[in-house]
Amino acid sequence: MSNFKSIALASALMQTRAMIASATEAKDQALSESNSNVDTAGDRYNVLRESALTLSEGHARRLSALHSIEAALLRLTAGMRDCDGTVNITSLVKLMRDDHSRHSYLILTAGGGFRFEVGDHVVFTLSQEAPLAQELIGRHVGDEVQVRTGQLTTTYTIESVE
Repeated sequence: MSNFKSIALASALMQTRAMIASATEAKDQALSESNSNVDTAGDRYNVLRESALTLSEGHARRLSALHSIEAALLRLTAGMRDCDGTVNITSLVKLMRDDHSRHSYLILTAGGGFRFEVGDHVVFTLSQEAPLAQELIGRHVGDEVQVRTGQLTTTYTIESVE
């Protein structure tokens, strides 16, 4: 396992835990507001209460996704092994897009769509169900994959796999 991948996983885990703490605090605050917005006009109270409850439910969904990412990162950290150069679930893949921009992706069993900073690098998480992840799994350094999003097809070249 590379040092960068170890640092990326540690950073992602730390940032995920910070997001969990923030989302928990926001959910608790929304619940508190849903119980404290008593107003003499009953209809207004109901609207404020429903808004706060809806906000709380949104934070609960975000917490669920973050806990899935945390669990996946913990499994990755515990089961780290050297990479044989094949992209799989748990791979950290560095890609070059057809516009020559470079991006790093960590493929997870769940919890795609998050962005983590590792030093001066940005790492995005991909769920194994994401179209890009599905195209990458089983490929090797130097392989090209194409992903179609709506009318746009983007070509990626695999530069490294950790």
